[in-house]
Amino acid sequence: MTSDGCAARVRSRMAASIPLLSAVASGLLLAAAYPPLEYSELAWFAFVPLMLSLRKAGRGEAARLGFSSALAFWCCSLFWLRHVTWAGWFTLAAYCALYTVPFAVFMAWGLSARRGRLWNVALMFMAAAVWTALEYLRSTLFTGFAWNALGVSQYERLTIIQISRFGGVYAVSALIMFLNTAIAATVMHYLHEVIPSRHAAARSAAVRWHPELVIAFLALALIHMDGARYIGKYRPSSQTLRAALIQPNIPQIEKWSAEHISTIYDRLERWTGAAMKVENYDLTVWPETALPDEVRYSPASFALIESLVTNGIPLLAGSMDAVMPESGEVNYFNSSFLFSPEGRVVMGYDKQHLVLFGEYVPFRTVLPFLSALTPISESFSAGTESSVFTLEGGQKFSVLICFEDTVASLARKALKAGGRLLINQTNDAWFDVSSGSRQHMAHCVFRCVENDVAAFRAANTGVTCAIDARGRLLDVWGSLPLPRRTEGFRIYELPVRAESEPFTFYTLRGDLFAQACLVLAGCVWLIAWTTKGRARPPVCSSPGCGS
Repeated sequence: MTSDGCAARVRSRMAASIPLLSAVASGLLLAAAYPPLEYSELAWFAFVPLMLSLRKAGRGEAARLGFSSALAFWCCSLFWLRHVTWAGWFTLAAYCALYTVPFAVFMAWGLSARRGRLWNVALMFMAAAVWTALEYLRSTLFTGFAWNALGVSQYERLTIIQISRFGGVYAVSALIMFLNTAIAATVMHYLHEVIPSRHAAARSAAVRWHPELVIAFLALALIHMDGARYIGKYRPSSQTLRAALIQPNIPQIEKWSAEHISTIYDRLERWTGAAMKVENYDLTVWPETALPDEVRYSPASFALIESLVTNGIPLLAGSMDAVMPESGEVNYFNSSFLFSPEGRVVMGYDKQHLVLFGEYVPFRTVLPFLSALTPISESFSAGTESSVFTLEGGQKFSVLICFEDTVASLARKALKAGGRLLINQTNDAWFDVSSGSRQHMAHCVFRCVENDVAAFRAANTGVTCAIDARGRLLDVWGSLPLPRRTEGFRIYELPVRAESEPFTFYTLRGDLFAQACLVLAGCVWLIAWTTKGRARPPVCSSPGCGS
C-alpha cells in the first residue's frame, strides 16, 4: 500500500472515530457538572456533542453512541462506589447507561429528520419528555436508583430549582434538556446551511433568527424570575427546632468491630456532652446506625443514652433493630429511635427504601453468586410506614435514613403523614472520603424545595448541614473542596413548617409531570421507531432553504 493510501486509511479511521469521541466528550462534560468538580453550567450544553454525533447515525450506531456517552458519565459520577465494590461500581454504571440508549435512538431520528423551525421547537419538547421519562423509569423500576438526575447538577442555582415545587427534580432535568436540544438544533443549522453555502447572499439568508434559542432562553428567564419571586416572599414559621447534630466520624471498618465499641461510645458521649455545654437546644441527633449494636437489646447502649438525656434534651439515635417473629427467623431493620429525657423509647422508624446490594441481596439463596457484588453478610427488612415524631414543644418531624433522601416519594409521604420538618440520618463512611458525600447531600436540597420543608442532615462521616425550605445550605460541614473526615458537633435552628401552610403542588400530586412525560415519550418514541427511513434535507441551493 502506498503512503497516500495509508494516510487516507488513517484519515478515514479518524473520521469514523469522531462520533464516538463526541459522545464520550458529552459524558465527561456532564460528569464535570456534578461533585467533585461542580461546574454546573456545563450541564446546559453537555449533550450537544452527543446530539451532533447522532445526526447521521442509524439505530444501531445511535444505541452504541448513547450507551458509550452514558457509560463515561456514570463511571465518573459513581467512581466513589469503588470504595464499596469494584464489580458493583461498573455493573451499576452499565445498568444506568442503558437508560440513555432509547433517548439516543430517538434523537438520531429527530435530528436527522430536519423539517424546519417548527420541527426543531417540537423536537425540543419531545427530547425533554423522552429524557425525563427515562430518568423517571430509572428512579422507579426495580426499586429504583434515583441518583444524580440531570436536575441535581443545579442544586446550588436556587432560582432555577424552585420549579421543583411543581414537577420535582424532573422539571429541572426537562429544562436542561430543552436548552441542550435548542443549542444542538442551532449548531446543526449552521453546519448544514450556513457554512456550506457558496454564495454570500445564500449565507446571509441562512443566518436567521433562531426561535429555538429564543424560546429556550425565554423559558429559562421566566423560570428564573418566578424562582426569585418565590424566594423573595419566603416567610419562615415562627416555630423552630434547634438541634445539635453529632458527627462521630467512625470509619466503616470500625463500626461493627468489637474492639472499637469503646471508641464509638466515647465519641458519642464526648461530642454530645460538649454540645450540651454550649447552649440550650431542643434535640440531639446522632447519625444512621451510630450505635454499634441493637440498642433495644443492649444494656451498654441504653446506659449511655440514659446518662446523656437526663439533662432534659431528647435524643434521636440511629441504630440497628431486630425483631423475631413467630417463625423464629430474626428480621433486622435499619432504624431510628427517639429517646425521651426519662430514657425511654418514645417512637421508632424503620427504613423503608433499602439499598440494593447495600442492605439486601435479591434472590440470594437462588443466585448465591450475587453476594460477590456486595460486602454485606445479612439482608435487612424494610419498614412500611413514615413515622411522625413529636417533641414536647410541639415540633413535628419525620426521619429519612441514608439514601432515602434521594427517593422523592418518601419525603412526600412523610409530609402527608404529618411531618413538618425532615431529618436525614446517614452514614457515608461506606464511600468516604469521596465526592459521593456531596452528591448525596445535593439530593436532599430537592426534597426541601419540592415540599417547601426544611431539613437537618446528620452524617457519621460526610456532609452534616441544615437546609431551609428554599434549598439554601446553612453552614455546610465536612464538605469539599477538599474531601476530609471531620468529627464534632454543629447546632442549627430551622423553622418548622406551619400546620396551616398549604402543600406544594408536588407534595399533593407527586410525579405527575414525569408521568405525563412518560406517556408523551411513549407515543413519540413509538412513532420514531416505526417510521421507516429518515427524511433527508434537500441540498441548500436557494436563500431560505431549510427554513
